[in-house]
Amino acid sequence: GSSGKFYSINLVCQLTNLLLCYPTVNAPTAIDIQRAANLPHRLYHYPLQKILTDNASIIKSASKSMPSVQFDYVPVYASWLNGHVEARHRLLNQRLRRSFLTTAFVDEKTWFEAVSRSAYEINSSANLLAHGLSPLDMVIDGSGTSPFDTSEKCKLPDDKWNIWRKYKKECRERTLKAMANKTAAGPPLQV
Repeated sequence: GSSGKFYSINLVCQLTNLLLCYPTVNAPTAIDIQRAANLPHRLYHYPLQKILTDNASIIKSASKSMPSVQFDYVPVYASWLNGHVEARHRLLNQRLRRSFLTTAFVDEKTWFEAVSRSAYEINSSANLLAHGLSPLDMVIDGSGTSPFDTSEKCKLPDDKWNIWRKYKKECRERTLKAMANKTAAGPPLQV
């Protein structure tokens, strides 16, 4: 049975904006944090090297068992500096709310499927500012064959990383501009 509490530990890649979610049916533990931190390696063979997060005690506890990962802690009140992460959380929440408007929410399986489906929708959504590339495009091999239907050809641009870097640079510039506007007094913050 379920306790009626549903959570999701979310990781967002700073480079690709890929959202990985580890849903739980109880308040997350240090072990859950460690399992979530292993998702990039398990799914895409990319080991985590650095985590930027808040000072939550559960995360600090989990970090003690992950000596190869660098943890950088930021104050909770500075979340607006983390634009793409906050945007991914908002998108996930919107999709989950939409999902449960039409679905009877009854069990853990429904929660896990809804989180997984919502994350996939976000990761596979074309970004018009990045010439239609999606976060998922940035981690797949670009062989030209769909991972879901081998008869479908979906060749990515040869310069996908150049396109993505330009998009990320423009995002960074927008963030810096927002930071300068939010700074009430003194020199602008540096990133």
